[in-house]
Amino acid sequence: MLQQHSSLAGTRREYSVEYAVFEVPLAVRLVITDPVIEKPPEETEVEPSQPIHFRCVADGRPMPSVSYSWLPINTTESGDEPVPIPINADLNHEHRYNSIQVYSTTSTKRILLCQARNPDGTVEDKHIFIVNKPGSPPRNIITIVDPDNRVTITWEPPKYPNGDISKYNVYLTGDPSKPVDQWQLFTASDPEVLRIEFQRGELEPDTPYYLKIAAVNPAGEGVHSDPTHFDTVSGAPVDAPKDILPSVDEDNSIDITWSGPSEPNGPIKAYTIYIAPEDGTADDDYKNWQRIEVPTSDDHGTVSLDKDQYDIKPNTLYKVRISATNDLSEGPPSESITLETGSGETPPVITLTPPNNTVSVEPKGSVTIVCTATGIPQPYVKWILENGEEINGKNLQLSNLVKDTSLMPHIGPGSPPNEIVLLPMPNQVVNVEWTTPDEVNGKITSYIIHYGEVTEGEKEPGEWKTSEVGGADVNYQLPKLNPKSSYVVVVQAVSDRGPGIKSEPQVIRTLPLVTIEFNAPYDPENATKHIKDFIIQYTSEDPPTEETEWKELKFTDPDDSDGFATVPIDGENFNPDTKYYVKIIPRGEIDGPPSELTVFTTGDGGIYSFHY
Repeated sequence: MLQQHSSLAGTRREYSVEYAVFEVPLAVRLVITDPVIEKPPEETEVEPSQPIHFRCVADGRPMPSVSYSWLPINTTESGDEPVPIPINADLNHEHRYNSIQVYSTTSTKRILLCQARNPDGTVEDKHIFIVNKPGSPPRNIITIVDPDNRVTITWEPPKYPNGDISKYNVYLTGDPSKPVDQWQLFTASDPEVLRIEFQRGELEPDTPYYLKIAAVNPAGEGVHSDPTHFDTVSGAPVDAPKDILPSVDEDNSIDITWSGPSEPNGPIKAYTIYIAPEDGTADDDYKNWQRIEVPTSDDHGTVSLDKDQYDIKPNTLYKVRISATNDLSEGPPSESITLETGSGETPPVITLTPPNNTVSVEPKGSVTIVCTATGIPQPYVKWILENGEEINGKNLQLSNLVKDTSLMPHIGPGSPPNEIVLLPMPNQVVNVEWTTPDEVNGKITSYIIHYGEVTEGEKEPGEWKTSEVGGADVNYQLPKLNPKSSYVVVVQAVSDRGPGIKSEPQVIRTLPLVTIEFNAPYDPENATKHIKDFIIQYTSEDPPTEETEWKELKFTDPDDSDGFATVPIDGENFNPDTKYYVKIIPRGEIDGPPSELTVFTTGDGGIYSFHY
């Protein structure tokens, strides 16, 4: 617009110019990029919580502000507050503005609304999205695990059922990392009953489980719930068997009776007996004891443990625990019950055939008598005639009888001592060791060692000597034997029922006797006393030289009153059949001079004198 002004004093014109402002009408358009809509219908179906990508394109001057919101179809529900969206000017179209791309979802049928606003007013564009499947998961899932391992799961309907619910799918797994199509599927067919129950035995005891639940309507399965974790219980008997009564038989077999638990928590399938020696092993370690399974469905039980089958030791304290197992799991064990085994032996019973104590025989006649002995362990039988002669075995045959004869059967240990070892020792001693007989037949009271010297070619000594030791001893040293001599040794066990079988004879040769004798010199500080401490130096180097390394032994004379010393030479320091050079040095505040060298050879015996 132009304006002209005139003045009377002269001619002067003034002009003012005003520029027109062109308004751009306010407009907005909703552009949906995903899902792709080729011919925009009024409504588009999407999956529950499917991502919807869109932007808003607005035209207008002045520059508008842009927002989006979701509006409910149901007028009873309130819509979302508008969400502002940043916009940028379109470089190709003046006064056009593009919003950033926005991502949103919906769980039910709603209206997506784009809105542009400036001083000229407000405009909007919209699109309807339909969700036909259940748009949200079931709510408030609760799991209840009963002591008998029944599991009850309850829930509430989804917030957005999007139609009539026809059923619920319950997914179950022990490994939540697996894809859901690998989980176990269970169906709750009645949509009005919002629970599912797993009966006893349907789920594994003492196992972690994870579950998801989804509602199903005519359009399909809806959204899965988040995983819910629960643990099953053992379902085992609540308490342990009771009234446990063990008893030990004469042969050490063990009988045990008991009553079942008060709360079996299901049908009993078996009992487990745990048994172990009372050797300090912790009761809580019972799973590592010897175990015996007793299958039964009874509310009580009994078992007999054979001593040989279960290696039950005599005279041993044992402890026993018993548990019950139902159709699911093993329950707690009972408290430990202790018992003690005995010797495991029964006294022998003798039966003679013929049965009479006196048997009549014609002159120069013969008779056979049989002695049958029973007991645990099986007794060994021998006969002792009136002249002391012993006959082993149950059958006795006597012939050519011309006078009255008396005899008796005798029962003792049924086997000889085991693992007899003979070892020659210095000083003409033989060490004898052995172990207990396999068949004891009673309680061992003593051992008799029979021994005697034999000459070359003889099998038995001309004279037997005996030594007797206690029943707890398993070794003995035969003293004062002749050197370099052969001896026969036999060991015999004696029980409270009599002497047993003798071992096979064993021959041992004693060590040769080698001694060193010398007159002890007087103590230079006390002329009335002899020196009693000496160093014995010896070597097998032949002959010794100045570089010879001498071995040394310390010797103290046990009796320094007589001025005479005797040193025994044993096999501990000297090798057999070896030539040695020996010298002796008296010890005092200052060592005295060594004796003259003496030569001897081990293995041949002898006495060697030394001179200072």
